[in-house]
Amino acid sequence: MEHKVENDEEKRPPNDNRKRNAFEAKPMMEQPVKKELSYWEKLKESEISKTTAIWSCIASVVLTMMVGFWWGGWVTNATAQKMVNDGSRSAVINRLADVCVAQFNLDPAKAEKLTEMKAASSYQRGGYAVTQGWVNFAGDEKPDNQVAAQCARLIVEANP
Repeated sequence: MEHKVENDEEKRPPNDNRKRNAFEAKPMMEQPVKKELSYWEKLKESEISKTTAIWSCIASVVLTMMVGFWWGGWVTNATAQKMVNDGSRSAVINRLADVCVAQFNLDPAKAEKLTEMKAASSYQRGGYAVTQGWVNFAGDEKPDNQVAAQCARLIVEANP
């Protein structure tokens, strides 16, 4: 039921006597071209003040540092140096304690000495290892107490 209209006159009733206006295309107005604003001009036009922006930057830096040191594993130079020193000291103690255990195993009377060591209290066992000479190494003026304690612990654990 589509009715095709060929003329605009046919759309109006016959008693309509209004004037017809021809459609005139109006030229479009040209839009002014906005120039790209620089960062500082954008900041100036924004609603954020310079003081707020500076404090936001400072807060961001502080927050980044807090997260980095607490969860990120960041350390200062002094802490890193301490960790290296502790790790190397621990490695040397463990290596020398293994040598001490080897010297204990070479002792011909190790069974009797093991019984005596087990009878002593845990804090006296390191001193017992020192008196037996298992912790004496070439070049040392005196035996290291931490090496002796670690050696005694290893000997007792290896021989239940």
